[in-house]
Amino acid sequence: MTREKAAKIILDFLCLKDQLKNADAIFILGGSSLSPVKKAAVLFKKGFSDKIFFTSYGGTFTNLEWKDGEAKMYYKTLRALGIPDKNIFWKEATDNTLDEAKYAISFMKKRGVAPKTVILISRPVHQRRAFATFKKQNPDVRFINIPADEKFSIDKKLIERLIGEMDRLKKYAEKGDLEPQPLNRKLHSAWERLRKEPD
Repeated sequence: MTREKAAKIILDFLCLKDQLKNADAIFILGGSSLSPVKKAAVLFKKGFSDKIFFTSYGGTFTNLEWKDGEAKMYYKTLRALGIPDKNIFWKEATDNTLDEAKYAISFMKKRGVAPKTVILISRPVHQRRAFATFKKQNPDVRFINIPADEKFSIDKKLIERLIGEMDRLKKYAEKGDLEPQPLNRKLHSAWERLRKEPD
């Protein structure tokens, strides 16, 4: 198995995607890219939800060039994309996926939304872990996975992220922070292939 094929197998697994449906809210996960924010704006304009939430001020994968932090950057971007202020709900309150999962629903309820269905938007490499964490922490809420639109080139940075995401899925499942995910023989082989030759 080539490194490129192994990376594609892992990325396809991590990029969990559901059929798009209307929801009570959109939640944007924290990260180093504005692609999830742009995706949220598109879904808002198409009428899939009229409320956008986010709570991250930064974390492991924060873009250090964003002087104002993630939440403020997300807010400014949404406003620049034409999303009305009244439809954006945000707070600088979390710095990792688990904290986002624990805080998000209560934050929504404090803003008058008791969600039954939430669209989760993250970077493709993070989408499965985001869903597994949110579902574990909020079992009564239905989450719709809609990863951002991103193109990837197979390089050292991506390979390291793919290995890291697989490691986190295993580690955090063992801790009870997220729901265990199905790992078949093909995924294990791809994971080991990347571990043996990450560069």
